[in-house]
This record gives sequence, structure tokens and C-alpha cells, in this order.
Amino acid sequence: MKIAILGYGTVGRGTYDILQERKNRLEDQVELEVKKVLMLEKEVATCGLDKALVSTDYQEILDDPEIECIVEVTGAKKQGFLFMKEALEAKKHVVTANKAVVSKHFSELNDLADRYQVHFLYEAAVGGGIPILTPLKSQALLNNIDSIEGILNGTCNYILSNMQTKAWGYEETLKKAQDLGFAEADPTDDVEGFDTLRKLVILSSIAQNILVNEDEVALEGISNLGLEDVAYFKDQDLKVKLLASYGKKGDDSYSLIVEPVLIGRDHPLYNVDGETNAITLHGHNVDQLTFMGPGAGKYPTGNAVVCDLIDVARGSDLPLKFGDKTQSAENNIQAAYYISSDQDLNLPEDWFSNEGEKIDGHRARTKALPRDSVIGTLENLRKAGQKIFFARLG
Repeated sequence: MKIAILGYGTVGRGTYDILQERKNRLEDQVELEVKKVLMLEKEVATCGLDKALVSTDYQEILDDPEIECIVEVTGAKKQGFLFMKEALEAKKHVVTANKAVVSKHFSELNDLADRYQVHFLYEAAVGGGIPILTPLKSQALLNNIDSIEGILNGTCNYILSNMQTKAWGYEETLKKAQDLGFAEADPTDDVEGFDTLRKLVILSSIAQNILVNEDEVALEGISNLGLEDVAYFKDQDLKVKLLASYGKKGDDSYSLIVEPVLIGRDHPLYNVDGETNAITLHGHNVDQLTFMGPGAGKYPTGNAVVCDLIDVARGSDLPLKFGDKTQSAENNIQAAYYISSDQDLNLPEDWFSNEGEKIDGHRARTKALPRDSVIGTLENLRKAGQKIFFARLG
């Protein structure tokens, strides 16, 4: 099977390197040949590839009948979607790591793959090198998946872990993450939870066999976390994690929440630190399964891309057939919260009981409350100029 790789950044290079390194071993099972690598004109001189492999014209790739599969790893949103759409319409298989495009255009891209009888795979879009989507498709056939919980962003997990273990401040830790290549120059998608949200949309859509929309997810990031908060968590033997949570709430609703959560030693994700990702799911037959590994990186993510390529070449992937949507998101769960502010924190008295406590004038732990009432009150405090951090007590 002849392939074109669109994009020669971190993931594109990792994919190409693995295909070359494992070429002899792969040939025992499948033949995968990179015929073209698409890149920008300014990248050609320094790419290090044979010029016969390089293209700066996507139409050339689309028009080549020998190229059967497109590997889209540009990271671009609008252009990435157009690349995939046009490839599927040209009856070429598509493999991608682009979680933003998959999350936003899940339905359309799946429908195109079905219409033109080609494969559309995206294992690398969630969890980097963790093989989660292919097993989840199988488990969703055999189980009612009633919950998924995961650490899905290595940048956030690196920041939170190092703030707690090394007592670095948020800005200092973010700068170190950027220096190491874990965080982008603009870290908004990571630290405000948008990257995690997109991955949760993909996971929960597969788990439920219905299409979930991004605007159904309740979202809170980690950028307001302070060292005073982290010191308190450490004293309580708790860790804060940015968790993506899906929960089935009956026959007609589910919850979809991305927010900081405080977890204790008995939680299966307590010891998942650094840039590692992990996903735990529960099914009525299989009980609990946990998948853990590198959530990003040149070779872990490239490895996931190549796994999809092998499935395409073998014709062994499990296509999705989404059902009619009769459920909707209901995120008003009952939960206790830790809340802190940079000013005097005046919260309703009925938020506290023996299970809740006012830690000091700036910090408090509430009893279990409806989430909507908590978020509504905190948003009003933010509008009044307070810097608020909150985390659910897991």
C-alpha cells in the first residue's frame, strides 16, 4: 500500500522513521511504502528527505492513483479537515492524529468513509501512544460502557505533578514544560482543557455509539491553580489532576465533564504523573480496564499512526455505525468542591456542614452540592474580579 504523509513535523517524522526502521519486519505481514511527503515550500531544503519523495502540492497527491492512503498529521484545523475530506471523496483511506478535526467533524468524516467504502482511523488522536480507541470499539460492542475517566493531556499532568512534587509555581512550571517541548508557545488548548475536551468527545462517542458534541462538555482548566492550593493538597495526601469524565446517568442522559479533580491514593489514576496519560473505563461485563502510557511524543504517536496503517492494509479495523441520538448531556452532578480565591471568599452558609469546612478566609471545602449552583456562584465571583480556582473532590 502506497502512502502519502501530510506534514513533516514531530508526528510525521516519527511515522516516517518507524516505517523505515521496521520495513523489513513489516514486509512479513504488510507492504507499506511512503510515496510522497507533503510539506511547505520553506521546509523542503532542510527536511533531509530524497527530493523525489517531497511534494508541496496536495493536488498531485490526490491525483495519484497509486497512493491509496493519506496520513494527515499537519495539526491544522481547517486545512486538515479539507485534506481529509478531499482524500475520502477521492476514495483514499485516511489515518490521522488530528484530534481537533476528528472531534469537530466526527460525523461527516465517518459518513464519507462509509459512503466511499474506505477506512478512516484516528488511534493517535487520543492518548498518543496508548492503544485505546481500537480496544474501546470492541468493548463497546460487548459491554454497556457506563463510565470513562482519564488523564488525557500530558502538558497539564506534567505541570500539576511538578507543582506538587517540586513546589514550582504555575508560570515557572509552564515555562519548563515549554522549554522541554511538552507545551506549545500558546498553551491555551492544553491548560484550559480544550485538548482534553476533544479527546473526551471522541471517547464518549465511541463508548455510546452516538455522536457527542463539543458544546455538551462542561469545561474548567488549571491556569488559576496556586502553590498555596498545592501545599494544602499535599498536606491532605491528595493530588489534583485534570480529569475527563464520562458517566452514564440512565437511559436518556449522560455527564461529560473536564475539570480539576482531587484524588486520593485509592484512585486508579493517583500515581499517573509527569507527561503520562491514562484512561480507565468500566463495562458491565469486563468491569474495570485501565490503559496507560505516553500521551504524546514523536515515536509513541507515530507508533499509533503505523498501527492504524497496518489495520488499513489488512482491512481489519472495526468501522463505526453511529446510532440515533436519544440521550443528551446532563452535567449537574452532585459533588463536593475545593474552592480558593485571591480575595476574601464569601460563599453561601448552606454550602457547609460537618462534611464541608472553611479552611481560611480564601479557601474552603464544600459539602456535596449540585454542580450548576456551584459554577453559577463562582462565575459571578469571577465577574466581580476574583481569581477563582476550584477542584471537584473525587
